Amino acid sequence: MRRTTLPIPPGVIALMLLPVLLLAGTTPAGQAARIPPGSTVTVRLLDRTHIQGRLLQVRADDFDLQTARGNRLEIVTIRYADTRSLKADNPQLRRRLIGLLIAGGLFGLLIGTAATGLD
Repeated sequence: MRRTTLPIPPGVIALMLLPVLLLAGTTPAGQAARIPPGSTVTVRLLDRTHIQGRLLQVRADDFDLQTARGNRLEIVTIRYADTRSLKADNPQLRRRLIGLLIAGGLFGLLIGTAATGLD
């Protein structure tokens, strides 16, 4: 019985690591500066809790987030020192990225199959 393994092409690996590489080494302050006010964001705090809301204002040491608590809207000021990460929720970008990764994976599989040949 012959077992064949398909090597993963470097291009597929690069596509899979692209989101990680783009966000590597960024600080929460740098992340907040790139997100336009009014965007829906998810904030991960150092105590590993998550807060979702609308980014209102960005300052040098902190930022304001509008959150829904029950039936009320509250404005919460969060310091960068308490923040692990800040990410804009962009479902359209997420869908495009997933489509790109799937297409890249299928392309890599096609190239890998063609390179090894079918018996």
